[in-house]
Amino acid sequence: MPKVRFEPDGIEIEVPVGTSILEASNKAHAQVGSACGGVCACSTCHVYVKQGLGDLEGASDREEDIMDKAFDVRSNSRLGCQSKIEGEDATIVVAAIAAQAIPLVAQMKVQDSQDAVDAGNGNAALSAAKTAVSVEPWAASTHLQLALVDEQLGDLRTALREARAAVAHDDADWSLWVVRARLETKLGQIPAARQSLKRAAALNPHSPLFASNSSG
Repeated sequence: MPKVRFEPDGIEIEVPVGTSILEASNKAHAQVGSACGGVCACSTCHVYVKQGLGDLEGASDREEDIMDKAFDVRSNSRLGCQSKIEGEDATIVVAAIAAQAIPLVAQMKVQDSQDAVDAGNGNAALSAAKTAVSVEPWAASTHLQLALVDEQLGDLRTALREARAAVAHDDADWSLWVVRARLETKLGQIPAARQSLKRAAALNPHSPLFASNSSG
């Protein structure tokens, strides 16, 4: 029966053929992320396969697309959710990117994106923002940065989609509602923009931004 060993913890578990690295990690209580639930929609289960790479099912086009936006991709990088074990007597040794490091990595990519915006490099800003979302898709800050970059590049519909995603992850942040309202206004969605501004004002009624509305 195949074995999977997780480093640096040294946790080892036997699993049936056809088990993915992510499934093995869940059984072994190892630290491999799975923000999307293991459906190949993020890169939080990114691992480095230190041994047994050839005993895994090959990467699909979808996995390769996700890995294009992942952080610190190497020749032995795989998504744990997509790496199913094929070798009957395989020993797979993997090193997971620590879950605790994910917010830091995402923050670094957001900062890289902001620096690229300041430098006037829109393509680099967009690439870094997309990587940040891929690393930490549940964070409002990553979606906000991608929304702002898309807005600057003129892709307003994508920007609004990301702004809405940011609000969905933190609907108590009034500034996210303001960004959403601005994009809705630019797209001519005035009733929606009014509702977004109303929500922002309710969350932060003392902001000077809403002073004229409250006094009038």
